Amino acid sequence: MTAYNWPLYFVSSLLLQEIKKFIRTMSERIKKTRDKYGINDNGTTEPKVLYQLDRITPTQLEKFLETCRDKYMRAQMEPGSAVGALCAQSIGEPGTQMTLKTFHFAGVASMNITLGVPRIKEIINASKNISTPIITAHLDIEDDADFARLVKGRIEKTLLGEISEYIEEVFLPDDCFILVKLSLERIRLLRLEVNAETVRYSICMSKLRVKPADIAVHGEAVVCVSPRENNKSSMYYVLQSLKEELPKVVVQGIPEVARAVIHIDEQKGKNKYKLLVEGDNLRAVMATHGVNGSRATSNNTYEVRVLT
Repeated sequence: MTAYNWPLYFVSSLLLQEIKKFIRTMSERIKKTRDKYGINDNGTTEPKVLYQLDRITPTQLEKFLETCRDKYMRAQMEPGSAVGALCAQSIGEPGTQMTLKTFHFAGVASMNITLGVPRIKEIINASKNISTPIITAHLDIEDDADFARLVKGRIEKTLLGEISEYIEEVFLPDDCFILVKLSLERIRLLRLEVNAETVRYSICMSKLRVKPADIAVHGEAVVCVSPRENNKSSMYYVLQSLKEELPKVVVQGIPEVARAVIHIDEQKGKNKYKLLVEGDNLRAVMATHGVNGSRATSNNTYEVRVLT
């Protein structure tokens, strides 16, 4: 150990990383100042007063590291401390100042997040179902708006009724079925990875209990669903039930996600895109192709705890 790192021998690696980051920032600032005035460590022609513009001495650095170590050691809790009472005291005073159910916009219109006393109650009670769950999903490609729309379509719940031109019943002399006409233009604009075959698969996997043999695909945009009579209902009532339930079938996206909004961050003159997902199922969002799962976050503490 050198003379500059011995005071931090017993602290955590996280604190060491923060201190190194701070020292690196300070050194870059000093270098920028010296480059501005043409100061270098090898030359001796510059006035010595210029070295006093921005500097750090070995004594200052050692004292700074000792102070960091001392503050860290004082901040640690001793075994047996009543941390519950300390936490209650820490949130008691701010909690009395937040008596209203307040909301705010997370940089996007109509994106509400619960704050104030309701949010504190959710955290303290470790609620499994919070009122406004929000997942922040960073993308593998952050500077491409078209890629953000593509990933948005993979996450946001899309119903069959939203991508259909019409869903209506057809009666023939010897047959009857539900005719579903897909809107290919709407699918293209929404950047959805949906076609007639995927719609057929989604209907079979839904709770409608429709078998693959009862679904016929004609071309790229037409799907026919035939009802099957059972002991409880006649053919007509089964047909009407199918017509009512088919628009609610999820054809793409995560069922728990109500919607996803593309959020734009402007950094150094460039736009960077990320998704704000309104809903639960952090695991499914992290596993979505195109999402940087290691950087995904959620305000649902219970769900995060389950994953960790």
